[in-house]
Amino acid sequence: MHTLYDESLYVNTPVQSYWEHTAGGPDGASTPLKGSVDVDVAVIGGGYTGLSTALHLARDHHIDTCVLESGHMGWGASGRNGGFGCIPASKLGVEDLVSRYGLDETRRFFAAQLDGLQLIRDLCNGEGIDCDLVGDGNLEVAHRPSRLRDLVRYADELTRYFGIPTRVLDRAEFGELGFECAEQCGGIHMAAGFGLHPLKFARGLADSARRHGAALYPHSEVESWQRQGNVHVLTARDGRVKAERVVLATNGYLREGLHDGFDRRLLPAISNIVTTRPLSREELAAHRWNTPNPICNTRN
Repeated sequence: MHTLYDESLYVNTPVQSYWEHTAGGPDGASTPLKGSVDVDVAVIGGGYTGLSTALHLARDHHIDTCVLESGHMGWGASGRNGGFGCIPASKLGVEDLVSRYGLDETRRFFAAQLDGLQLIRDLCNGEGIDCDLVGDGNLEVAHRPSRLRDLVRYADELTRYFGIPTRVLDRAEFGELGFECAEQCGGIHMAAGFGLHPLKFARGLADSARRHGAALYPHSEVESWQRQGNVHVLTARDGRVKAERVVLATNGYLREGLHDGFDRRLLPAISNIVTTRPLSREELAAHRWNTPNPICNTRN
């Protein structure tokens, strides 16, 4: 099967990361698929989408569900992203969204994002998921004076259109929060968002899904996907799954050739984060590094 990026991105072993180092030992409660299994729903991909799907199907609807993951649960982007629970989920500004889709649809879009943030909190509280969730909002910093003017307008839009309390911070106020350098020209704080440990959250979802009856099969890469009448047959190295329905939740890790309906349709996006020891205000100012607050975006 073909991949879009270097094969190293698809090697299903734990990456050397801060999240892996601090998440505790590997999950030993699930084992790879062996033999033949029949389920109502098979989920391909053990990240946030796949694990949440399995959790809700098993817990809320009592549907027999399994998850097939090529690495360990949360191995991909779910276990090594920046840990930001924040908005917005669009590169377009509010004015562009309203112009293109209308104010009502834009409000529904932002409401869905706020619902998503609340869902994470509800899952953590209801399922007892300890993922180091912290913070009371999202910060955006302006690196130029002109960008601060843009943020002032954005703050007004967030409050007026979507009911998100947002306050403008001048350079001194933003510096008091921990980001003091020559390139900081103020910013805003919106009361929506938090930071969390992404791999701990993924493992918490896995534990909850398993506890509610879903079967999880790590290190069970789906090598073929066929139809036999009304049944889907998913084949892994040491077993196969027959399912009435299949949920594909691999995101950018989908290999070309598994299903022609998805070939040449997904393009992964790669980014990097850097983790340091806790830094003092003096060190931050001296090196012009970012604030230790985990939720801080920039307007360049």
